[in-house]
Amino acid sequence: MSPRMQYDLDLFRNLVKNGHTKKEVMAKMSIKYIATFNSLMLQLIEHDKKYYALKDSSNKVAVPKVRKVTVGKNNNIVLSAKTLENSAFKAGDSFVVKDTKNKIILTLIND
Repeated sequence: MSPRMQYDLDLFRNLVKNGHTKKEVMAKMSIKYIATFNSLMLQLIEHDKKYYALKDSSNKVAVPKVRKVTVGKNNNIVLSAKTLENSAFKAGDSFVVKDTKNKIILTLIND
């Protein structure tokens, strides 16, 4: 069995904090496998008790695609501009609403 390779968590943290992409971090630290990268990321999160967002390869910060929305006092659901910024939806669009026990599905109506 080969000896387990150790990586410098401080160097990993600095690369992540300085905005390097996953590909850049892996290259600079000679990490061959994504599983190793993911393991280091989990170690960093566990050690620092903090979540780190990586930039994607186009230098944009990776944004989660799932956002929390709350039902308001008047049973209204408001989707903010930030929630819709990466969608094709625009003001005035109409939707068919399908609801199930735990889901609401909006389907755009093509005029």
